[in-house]
Amino acid sequence: MKNQLILFCCLYASGLAAQQLSTNRLYREQLNVQNPAAFSREYIFETNTIVFGISHRQQWVGVEDAPMNTSICLELVDAEALPVVGGGGFWGVHDRTGKLGFSTGAVNFKAAIPLTGRRSNMEHFLSAGVALGFTQHYFKASEIEWKDQDDPVVFNQTQAGYFDVSAGIFLYGKKDRVAKSGIKGYYLGISAPQIFEPDPDFSIDTEPVLKRKRHYFAFGGIRVKTYGESYWEPSIYFRHVENAPLSFDANLRWKFSDLMWAGAGFGTSSSHLETGFELLDNVMKINFAYDFTWQLFYGHSIEVNVTWAWR
Repeated sequence: MKNQLILFCCLYASGLAAQQLSTNRLYREQLNVQNPAAFSREYIFETNTIVFGISHRQQWVGVEDAPMNTSICLELVDAEALPVVGGGGFWGVHDRTGKLGFSTGAVNFKAAIPLTGRRSNMEHFLSAGVALGFTQHYFKASEIEWKDQDDPVVFNQTQAGYFDVSAGIFLYGKKDRVAKSGIKGYYLGISAPQIFEPDPDFSIDTEPVLKRKRHYFAFGGIRVKTYGESYWEPSIYFRHVENAPLSFDANLRWKFSDLMWAGAGFGTSSSHLETGFELLDNVMKINFAYDFTWQLFYGHSIEVNVTWAWR
């Protein structure tokens, strides 16, 4: 019994190492989930100071027990106490893969200092931030067919939780006033969730069977206004975790009308298409993404995000 449980959890921890922290194609809509120092695109490009978003991703559609992920986040920005721009908020994530999963929540705090004067054509800021969170893992042993059905572990739902800290730095530039065309703003960030690499205590006879590995994220993007409300926005994203290859995702979004945009991207193992539109006088934005995997034994993935933003 013990060996079966160890094998199952090791497959989750090593074979799915890149899934320990969730994959999201629409990560740009919730940057502070990836980096506690990040200010949202809604603030950088649109000067919105209250941003709330919900995302859901179903990975490998049609594959039994495939990963699925739901997240929410809130960002509050205080731009009145210049020269320092303060911010904070919270985010929560629920992720499930088969009989294994986790739920996590965190509050984050960040502050940005200006690198240029207020009269500069483009204002540049450098921010640092931390997130304090708690993660609860679960393992539904009772739903797995074990060889030894009399073992008491079969009838349990094993749980393990821990506190952790994330940290990051973030560089961004923004223009409050833009001519008919030109650069509206940009952002660059690096972060490290799970700084302490805590190990959930899934153990049998005191033998730990699940190891968590620190992830490293890096991303960046730029928005170039063309005419009216139209723009081009390329972005790129990297993720590294021990015992897994470096993964990346490159995207290009084109807003071609006042209310709609479309985009495409490619990454380490898939390509994707995305589209979205605005409602309620640009307060509400809805985004969709669809992945085409390059590996035949995986299914495709779909993702939806809804964001509300106010000034």
